[in-house]
Amino acid sequence: MPESFQLTRFASEAEWREYAAAYIEMLVNQVNTGSVSMALAGGTTPYPVYRELAQTTHLPWDHITLYQTDERYVQSQSEVSNQRELRDTLGENVINRLRGFEMFDTSLDWEESADEYAARLEHAERGLDIVVLGIGSDGHFASLFPEGPYWEHEVGSRAIISEAPAHMEVSERLSVAPRLILESSHVVILIRGERKQDVVQELACGNKSVSEFPARALLQHPRVSVWWSKE
Repeated sequence: MPESFQLTRFASEAEWREYAAAYIEMLVNQVNTGSVSMALAGGTTPYPVYRELAQTTHLPWDHITLYQTDERYVQSQSEVSNQRELRDTLGENVINRLRGFEMFDTSLDWEESADEYAARLEHAERGLDIVVLGIGSDGHFASLFPEGPYWEHEVGSRAIISEAPAHMEVSERLSVAPRLILESSHVVILIRGERKQDVVQELACGNKSVSEFPARALLQHPRVSVWWSKE
């Protein structure tokens, strides 16, 4: 585990939400180029923090381009679309102020959607400044699941198609490639709930392979912080 790995525990969800949002805000304000690129994960865990961010008056939204880390391959207005949930959570006031809002275009064919998104990611002037992630109980992050082919072979593209396990609601997924996350300047991991203690323990001192527990790949990053609410 790298020395820069930071694990911060909170007893309450409210305190976790407030401090995690303040930390992301600090990272945004540390970028001194006038343009900030930030990728946000879907899933239920991060949204309380996103709501907190949307309420702050100190973020330069007009300097920020938001990206998705991953998406379910469904129409953008679907109830299970990450894009729809991001829009609802951040609100139109924030969305309209953004420098850019780069979402997967799921009206395209599955593979074409990944290719089109990868092309837009290539236009970024540098690697992403901030990536915000959750981690599933199986260790997946973004839509990068255990035993996926991306852990055995280097992925050339910046965005890929991926398949979730059959028990999940939508199996067809779109995701940024692992290397794009590892090339970013900062990775922020949001974990919520006592049931995720095993996830935290595996990150901190486990010995599973990356293929078995993908989140262990994030320990290769020099600046990764984990924010865990036990509530």
